[in-house]
Amino acid sequence: MPPHKAIGQRAIKDILNARSVTDLSRYFIFPMPTQIGPNLHIYQTPQELAQGYAALAQAKAQKGQSGFHSRIAAIELPRNNRFRVWVDWLYSDHTGTPRTGERSIYFCSILRGQIAVEMIQCAPSAQTTSGLQRSTQPVSA
Repeated sequence: MPPHKAIGQRAIKDILNARSVTDLSRYFIFPMPTQIGPNLHIYQTPQELAQGYAALAQAKAQKGQSGFHSRIAAIELPRNNRFRVWVDWLYSDHTGTPRTGERSIYFCSILRGQIAVEMIQCAPSAQTTSGLQRSTQPVSA
């Protein structure tokens, strides 16, 4: 396996498996733009990120979604120390049936030998969008 791919997969798995928003935010560059469908949200601080993620988790739980895990679909070859990672999010519904959630694209860079997430773009299902719209501040034009 090429070294850049091994480093990328390990680091991205660490990011995706972060146990807390504090752990997760270590990998993010703030402000953190996050596009959910047509809505753009910019988290200015790790605290704002934590509030947004808490609201998202609550909205998903209310929809009966649980047991989330990720699957890396693709990692782009780095160019000028930048690359994208496509991630499929999977969950179980209220009956325990496995379901496919959204696909996210993580826009990453390599800074001082470490991977940093600069932006996230999600194509959510209808069930996940409403919680985020209420939980974050959209950017005004």
